[in-house]
Amino acid sequence: VVASVVDRPPQTKRVVDAPGYAPPPEWRTTGSRYIGRWVVRSVVGHDQEAVAQLGYVVGWLSARESDFVNARGRPAGLYRCVYVGGELDGDCEDLELHETTAALWPHSCSGCMCFACDKRVLARHRETCEAAAAATAAAVATEALT
Repeated sequence: VVASVVDRPPQTKRVVDAPGYAPPPEWRTTGSRYIGRWVVRSVVGHDQEAVAQLGYVVGWLSARESDFVNARGRPAGLYRCVYVGGELDGDCEDLELHETTAALWPHSCSGCMCFACDKRVLARHRETCEAAAAATAAAVATEALT
């Protein structure tokens, strides 16, 4: 059972790679800025204690594509989150937009999309990540064109 959003990450001193999960074919994997982003949510475990759970956004459905209706009875889009590590490792949850944006965690690599709890660990990773260097170069080139 997922409770509320947490403001602290799961405790790990390493870089965590994005999961190799492929969502069902009806889910979009491009076209949203939240694809490939990490989320941290508070989960009530078997022992009834709330713990931070790391998740990764792997797909989305627009309100037209989704059969979900929100609390106001209106069609709403969904974001598929797959959990990494902890009690829910490999489980998926479909989140509404407000749940997704509230749970976003800022410390991830813009190149390979790995996760780090500590920004110093992430900074060390970025120094050697070729994908991060390519993403930074592409962003600089795009800015130069505008």
